[in-house]
Amino acid sequence: RAHLQETLDILGIVQHDLLFEIVDLVHDRDTRGALLFVERLSEGGTDYTQFIKDLLGHLRDVYVVKHTADMPASIAATEEQLDRLRGQAARVAVARTVSFIDLLGEALRSIRQGSDPRLELELVLIKMTAVAAGPAGAPVSAGHPPAERPQKAEPAPPPRMSRARCLRAISRAPLRMRTSWEALKAETREP
Repeated sequence: RAHLQETLDILGIVQHDLLFEIVDLVHDRDTRGALLFVERLSEGGTDYTQFIKDLLGHLRDVYVVKHTADMPASIAATEEQLDRLRGQAARVAVARTVSFIDLLGEALRSIRQGSDPRLELELVLIKMTAVAAGPAGAPVSAGHPPAERPQKAEPAPPPRMSRARCLRAISRAPLRMRTSWEALKAETREP
């Protein structure tokens, strides 16, 4: 029985080590390392869906530790793991942590709808490492910094007319004679 508990403890530590490692890879924007990490998970027979759930829990702990002075009772970890958690929380940005959590949540929803768990995890990791955040959190390709990113031109809004002016224009237009759109448009132009 003692051997079973030791084995479970070792597996728990290994799992925690993996969670810390992947968060660090994402923080460092190491796409290659993150994808090789997923390959190592595969070789170890890891259940990707469970790993994503564990990673969500870890990211939640990172977020909570970053925002609380005292360690909440909901975070069950050894003192060594708590120190590592505090260190990781100090390094990672809140916005990236929240984005990571959101993307993992979307991945779990896709998996529930039949998507491949490995592919979903890889896509999240690629989005978090190879795609940088631009102004207002908009994704920007890593190859195009925000200043160089091609901007899509917003279409100009159509000219607006007051309701009263529109009604006057319609009332002045005899139905038989003003049937074409161009004639009505010419009649209703603002001065």
